[in-house]
Amino acid sequence: LVGFALVDGAVQDQSGAPQDFSSSSWLFGGAAVVGVTYFLTPTWFLDLNYTYAVTAGHTATFASPFIDFSSTSVGTLVGNSAWRAETQRVGLTINKAF
Repeated sequence: LVGFALVDGAVQDQSGAPQDFSSSSWLFGGAAVVGVTYFLTPTWFLDLNYTYAVTAGHTATFASPFIDFSSTSVGTLVGNSAWRAETQRVGLTINKAF
C-alpha cells in the first residue's frame, strides 16, 4: 500500500516505503455440478455440465507504522478487506464409448 496526496498542486508521497498487507488462510467452500448427457449414436455422446463453486467470506484488518519521507511525520496505515472466491464453469465435450 502506498499513499499519495495532492498538496498545493503537487503530488506528495504520504506513506513512505510501500507496505505489504497480504493475508492468507484456509477457507471452507463448496461446489455444485449439474449436467446432461445426450447420445448421438450408441457409442458417440455429448456431455454438457455446469459447475458453481464458492468459498466462505474472508476478512482481514491491517495496520502498519510509517514515516513520511519528506518530514518526520509518523503515523499508522490502517486498512480492511473482505472477499470470497466464486467461480462458474460450463463444459461441453463430445465423447466416444469403447
